[in-house]
Amino acid sequence: MKVEAIDHLHIFVPNLEKAKELFGALMGGGFTDTYGGDRWNSWNVYNFSGAELTEPIRAAEPLGGGAHLQTNGDLWNIIPYQRHRRQGC
Repeated sequence: MKVEAIDHLHIFVPNLEKAKELFGALMGGGFTDTYGGDRWNSWNVYNFSGAELTEPIRAAEPLGGGAHLQTNGDLWNIIPYQRHRRQGC
């Protein structure tokens, strides 16, 4: 399978403010205001270059109403969730 384009990336980080500094320097572009909170179980910002940075609040609980992270940095369960959501299910 050849990837022709990527719409955007979700990047899970331990510290949103430090990640904004790093990714802002690497990717350029600006960020949205921080959004999310307890109901989403995460704080998030979107970089206009195409990345959403997410800092989970409580480990191993659903994020944004869907995906579970078993451990910090575990994206295995995120990938099927995103595919499932894109297919409109």
